[in-house]
Amino acid sequence: MIRIYFVALGGAAIFLSYFVGMHVANIKCNERSANTVAEQIITHNSIWGATDEEVMHTGVGDIRLILREKYTIAE
Repeated sequence: MIRIYFVALGGAAIFLSYFVGMHVANIKCNERSANTVAEQIITHNSIWGATDEEVMHTGVGDIRLILREKYTIAE
């Protein structure tokens, strides 16, 4: 009789460890995906910032402002 309980307990342990393992793997996958997206955003922002610096240091920002003020449609 005790043998049946040990077999049932072992089966339950295997069954539960399977679902716990699936849950842990799912959490790790979500974490990797979030880290990848964060790295892409950081890379995008650094490229965007470098582009803005180049534009502002070459005087293109001033030219844009002058053209916008000079050639806008009068109300």
